Amino acid sequence: AYNFLSTVGQLISDLIRSFTIAFVVITLIMMLLLRSVKLGIIAMVPNLLPIAYIMGIMGYANIPIDMANLMIASIALGIAVDDTIHFLHHFKVHFDQHTDVEAAISHSLAHTGRALVVTSIILSLGFFVYLTSSMVSLQRFGSLIGLTVIIAVVLDLILTPALLRMVYSSKKPAQA
Repeated sequence: AYNFLSTVGQLISDLIRSFTIAFVVITLIMMLLLRSVKLGIIAMVPNLLPIAYIMGIMGYANIPIDMANLMIASIALGIAVDDTIHFLHHFKVHFDQHTDVEAAISHSLAHTGRALVVTSIILSLGFFVYLTSSMVSLQRFGSLIGLTVIIAVVLDLILTPALLRMVYSSKKPAQA
């Protein structure tokens, strides 16, 4: 029993360390790709919240941490970042050209919204296939990741525009 608890404790410690490194590296990459510290930080909020929600659900539902559940945070972060980068790239390009926050958000939603929803539905359905497994740990893993993908896309479509509205303001063109 001691060896098992020691191993699980070490796995959790390693997961936290690797997740922290991944989070920092992904944040820096987002800042570089978007060429904006502000957008890089904004990008990480809707990417961390789905993970926090799922961890909260796991705690509330007394879902034990097993080998499969240990990977949920890392996988969810990788999946969530994909949608966010597409949305924020379109926002940045349009905002840089027109300096209108609302127009940039509308443009981003029009050009990426459907694709984000469709890919997220497909991804979550792919993970929900694990519900047909005879192994309870795979059923939990599939349902938790599938739910995380759905939460992530909802936050990308609702929270990200709200954060952009709070942080950015429309610049008024200079009067000639």
